[in-house]
Amino acid sequence: MDESTSTTERWDVEPEPAAALRRSRGVQRPGFQSLPHLAVTRLLNRIPLIKSAPSGNGAASAGHEAAYTGMANRTEFAGYSLLRPLGSGGMAEVYLAKHPRLPRREALKVLTESMTADAEFRERFNREADLAATLWHPHIVAVHDRGEFEGQLWIAMDYVEGTDAARLVKERHHKGMAAKDACAIITAVAGALDYAHLRGLLHRDVKPANILITHPEEDEQRVLLADFGVARQLAEISGITETNVAVGTVAYAAPEQLIGSNIDGRADQYALAATAFHLLTGAPPYRNSNPVAVIGQHLHEPPPRLSDYRPDLADLDDVFF
Repeated sequence: MDESTSTTERWDVEPEPAAALRRSRGVQRPGFQSLPHLAVTRLLNRIPLIKSAPSGNGAASAGHEAAYTGMANRTEFAGYSLLRPLGSGGMAEVYLAKHPRLPRREALKVLTESMTADAEFRERFNREADLAATLWHPHIVAVHDRGEFEGQLWIAMDYVEGTDAARLVKERHHKGMAAKDACAIITAVAGALDYAHLRGLLHRDVKPANILITHPEEDEQRVLLADFGVARQLAEISGITETNVAVGTVAYAAPEQLIGSNIDGRADQYALAATAFHLLTGAPPYRNSNPVAVIGQHLHEPPPRLSDYRPDLADLDDVFF
């Protein structure tokens, strides 16, 4: 596949018939290397009245409160005043924080000491965080600063007051979103990925939890892709069976990414397609609490069809497969 073909441009390419696509793939498990010259955003032109993503200006970060651990008793970090926790995961904790000098609030992501101690990750984090700080796009969370304090890497981003797509689906659309609403979100993220890919930056962890949404029930909602420059390569993750570390990532990852092969922008496109499937059906394509089982499904099983979960979306099966 021509790597220069963008995520959004492929909407304008007439797809091959579904049967021809399947013949061309043969028995190969369809990872990103076998993606045809269209992407999930080709879906938009198949649905009436959906032509563009919601518009917006600026960016933001973090969504909802969650349990946190490592810095529970701290009120300051790297000069930032910590106002309240926003969330935590296997590799970092996120806080709403007041900037040391400017009168504004930011989302401060503090990576764990074990992550900081990984020399390869540290080098890539510094490089890609610097590159992420140069991105300026209405659907990308802006990165303002990064550094290291008391043995922990940190990165400061715009704060988004709202929710994320994973929580939105869980709380309001557990059987799947309306196609129009899902496509608006996916189109916005596709545009963000195109912009970043053209500037040499991969995301590596596209998933509903990294898609932030402000005012989800209002016309002026904004969609922003978070965590550019932060995602860890799957090959760097130890303890792959630890649910809190890996499940949220492997559920959407391309087979090539799962086995540690070299990847390009098509891996993000694969993850975006899996994300679209989640938004439309209420869950990711492969559904198992064991991340090892999910990896095996990505590598060896054919992708499920949308119509198996949403018969009303049968016309979209060929868009995904």
